[in-house]
Amino acid sequence: TTSSRNVVAYNIYQKLDEPDWSEQEKEKLQILAKMLFVYNGRARIMKLAEFLLFYDRDLKIYNLTYFKKHADEMIAQNRIGDFTACYFDLEHFSNVNQQVGIERGNQIMFSFVRRLYELFSDSEDELVCRVGGDNFIAIFYKEHTDAIKKFLEGVEISVDDSMQTKVLITASAGFYVIPGNCVTSSDIVDRVSMANSVAKNLAAESAVFYNEALLHHVNDITVVQNLFPEALKNEEFLVYYQPKVYLKNYELIGAEALCRWKHNGEIIPPGRFIPVLEQSKAICALDFYMLDHVCRDIRKWLDEGRRVVKVSVNLSRCHFGNINLLNDILNTIDKHKVPHEY
Repeated sequence: TTSSRNVVAYNIYQKLDEPDWSEQEKEKLQILAKMLFVYNGRARIMKLAEFLLFYDRDLKIYNLTYFKKHADEMIAQNRIGDFTACYFDLEHFSNVNQQVGIERGNQIMFSFVRRLYELFSDSEDELVCRVGGDNFIAIFYKEHTDAIKKFLEGVEISVDDSMQTKVLITASAGFYVIPGNCVTSSDIVDRVSMANSVAKNLAAESAVFYNEALLHHVNDITVVQNLFPEALKNEEFLVYYQPKVYLKNYELIGAEALCRWKHNGEIIPPGRFIPVLEQSKAICALDFYMLDHVCRDIRKWLDEGRRVVKVSVNLSRCHFGNINLLNDILNTIDKHKVPHEY
């Protein structure tokens, strides 16, 4: 067998001082050699198939498919209630790859995973598996939850063997303390993924635990996303003007345009829909809707001969990827023939 274990040779020897093999004996030996060859080839193919199915090729650690298989086995054995699952992704890791390259970036990622394993027991039940890219899923005994959470808040990893240069690796994470009555591994994956998504996009904390309140929160997000296009078309979003007053003489010197959503006779506060819309470009559509309605109001006030003050309109940071932002703003203002000083 070669060092890479990709060739196997079988040699069959005749004992000394024994009569030559008959043709029938040679035939049997050939059959035996073929059987050994087929058996060995089949074993190698199965081993290769298992590697391709269950392992991440870059980091040489288990993948999501193996995680599901492993979790389903523990569910079948009625042991899953002792464990917590965690879905985490390394924050801004693309910056690390740009600085040190993909290959060394993988080494840093592997070092991070290896350090995480040091917090586990010596049990084969505890795993870290790569989902893809800089996303991972782990399962571990519940008593390790706090230590894992603290570790994911940030740890320094050496860039090379010299230990001179280090990078701080942090992660946003979703946790699911698995109940004993958990039915499938898909339930585990769905819930930790949901918690991680909230941690990344909507929460002030970098770690979020799944619970029923979180489920309701995610359902609210789905409702907002589904209702928004029709609500915008029906002009359900209203402009409320918050005055700016000069404290010396209490003179009105300006206003800020605030958005309120009136749906089915109910005012929905911005905290329930603004963060949701900021996850996508939908917030940009709402911002220009607000700008358009403010300009429409200013034009109306000017036509009525009223005293008009400068109005501030909020824009999301999502607009900063738009190279035509200034022109789009000016076009909206000029469409209503509003003097720029307002």
